[in-house]
Amino acid sequence: HVRAGFELPTGQRIQTDQDSRAELAMHWLLYKGGGRDAPLHWKALDGWIVLTPDMLGQVIWKIYDHVEACFQAEHAVAERITSGELTEFAEAAELFQNELEFLTKE
Repeated sequence: HVRAGFELPTGQRIQTDQDSRAELAMHWLLYKGGGRDAPLHWKALDGWIVLTPDMLGQVIWKIYDHVEACFQAEHAVAERITSGELTEFAEAAELFQNELEFLTKE
């Protein structure tokens, strides 16, 4: 069972959808350009978090790494479905989870 979002070191989960990534990146660019200096209050999947500019930059890079790992895992599953190796949803879901765990081991 794959959980939505990305888990922060605090244990909270943050959304990784395209809109969330774009919004977070925009706030980071505002910090970098001097247009924002207050911490960012962000609604995570399980509550509110407050991100300083440094924290936000770290979170963004971790999210993008996570999304890339998801795409790589999905690609591996898609290739096996296309080749006919995988025909059952449960097998595909298990392979995706295994690939994702392998790719995200630190």
